[in-house]
Amino acid sequence: MKLRMSILCLSLLIASACAGSAMDIKDVKALADTSGGAVTLTGKVVTYANAADGFFYIEENSRNIGIRVKKASLDLSIAVGVKANIIGDVKTDLISKERYIDATTAVAAGPIVPEDAIKPIGMGNNALGGGDWSVVGAGGQQGVSNASGLNNIGLLVTTWGQFHQVNETSFTVDDGAGLNILCTVPSGTFLSSTWQYVMVTGIVSMYDAGGSYKPVLLVRETAVNTPLEVISAPGTPSGNVSPLLLLSYGYTTSAATCTQGHPIEYSFTWGDGTSSAWSTSATAFHAWSSVGAKSVTVTARCSSNHSLALTSSALVVTPVSSVANNPWPMFRHDLSHSGVSPYHDPILGGPVWATFTGNGYSSTTIAADGTIYVGGGSMTIRALNADGTAKWSTAMNSSTRSTPAIGSDGRVYIGGNGRLYAFNSAGVQKWYYTVSGDVTSSPSIGPDGAVYISMLRVGDFSTHFGRVQ
Repeated sequence: MKLRMSILCLSLLIASACAGSAMDIKDVKALADTSGGAVTLTGKVVTYANAADGFFYIEENSRNIGIRVKKASLDLSIAVGVKANIIGDVKTDLISKERYIDATTAVAAGPIVPEDAIKPIGMGNNALGGGDWSVVGAGGQQGVSNASGLNNIGLLVTTWGQFHQVNETSFTVDDGAGLNILCTVPSGTFLSSTWQYVMVTGIVSMYDAGGSYKPVLLVRETAVNTPLEVISAPGTPSGNVSPLLLLSYGYTTSAATCTQGHPIEYSFTWGDGTSSAWSTSATAFHAWSSVGAKSVTVTARCSSNHSLALTSSALVVTPVSSVANNPWPMFRHDLSHSGVSPYHDPILGGPVWATFTGNGYSSTTIAADGTIYVGGGSMTIRALNADGTAKWSTAMNSSTRSTPAIGSDGRVYIGGNGRLYAFNSAGVQKWYYTVSGDVTSSPSIGPDGAVYISMLRVGDFSTHFGRVQ
């Protein structure tokens, strides 16, 4: 009899030990908060992992219950698609009321086989969270407020609906049932306010919304249901169409857009065999080294899908070696006042013609159509035809030593006593700009069309510089 009783007691001990090793998530959630490493779970499938925040979720193969596991310095081997062995204690989050395991040990137990993969359960928004489950004393899992139905806190689910972005890490999904579900993603996850409808797979968790408890979906995957992704064409580049050689000019296009909100990259083709590097800036700079017409275009592409690309219509620019490519547009030919002509004169011998322009010190300039401009001591600016005959003359307020300068639009600038004048190619005064000195210098015209002058003030014995645009 004693032998039989000993065997029976041994059998009970073995059965008790086997029961402890076969603990499942349901057993754990039913417990009140524990201490001393009372919880042991083996071979549980990981359905969600967030190593940065130190937690993951596991779920039974039956897909009827899951639980959060917290582990400081979470091993990166704990990831979706593996099984995990866990030792720790079950606890209750004091704010959200969600039950979780505070793990002292959490190690990967090898990859799962395809048949063990946990598939999400499809649920409408109204079903997420569910009511209380086995809440007896301090055990069980509280449900969300004003909810009924099966508790699914900790389960992997899929829901769907209209997308509304809240901020960089959260959005809501409206399935039309009258309840918008909050969804959160890890920092750095791409979201776009242009998305319309989504199907979201993640873990059902819960949070305290000011005294009531609501479900929140911790997103694992998002499938975006939007129209075919396309980008709009960039606008024709804008910028200086008569740039000077070897000077850098900026060209800009109007922004293109992507229907899925991805950033757009731009590359400008300069018409001289070169292109700008791809950049999200809609402006690029270029300097030409040869004259002649160039077609400038810009191509826009989706930063996430480079095959989505469109090219703008062309802006024709004609780089020139001097302002407006006039043969002699300002004093001593160019901005450097080099006095060097790019032209070879085949005519040898004496003067071809001569004409009187009055006393003065003004030099001549020559426009693209052959018109010759000169100031003089007779308080006029004169225009001569290429054969020396008078084209027109217009009065000024004083005689001048200033040499005319010709702009890219054919406008003629010349200095006078306290004034800078602007005339059109027909001799009509367009405007004058008053300055506090005598503009005896010759104006210079910059690549951007700005006119630069210097002024001499009587009794000052110094030179002052100015810019007019």
